[in-house]
Amino acid sequence: MNPFDEVQNAAAAAVARQLAQVEALDQMETEVTSWEAGFLDSALKQLRAGRALSQKQIEVLNRMSDQYGVG
Repeated sequence: MNPFDEVQNAAAAAVARQLAQVEALDQMETEVTSWEAGFLDSALKQLRAGRALSQKQIEVLNRMSDQYGVG
C-alpha cells in the first residue's frame, strides 16, 4: 500500500468513527438544546457526504459526548 492509500484509509476511518459518535448522540433519549440538535443535524449531513469534521467540530462533538455520556 502506498502512502497516499494509507492516508486515504485513515481519513475514511476517522469519518466512520465520527459518524458513529454523531449518530449515537442523535439517537439518545436525552433532550439536547436546539443549537446542539442543529449541530448534530449538520454534522450528520457533512459526515454522510464523506467529509470529515473540522478540529473545532470534533471538540464540540467530544464535549457533547462527555456531557451526555455517549461515545
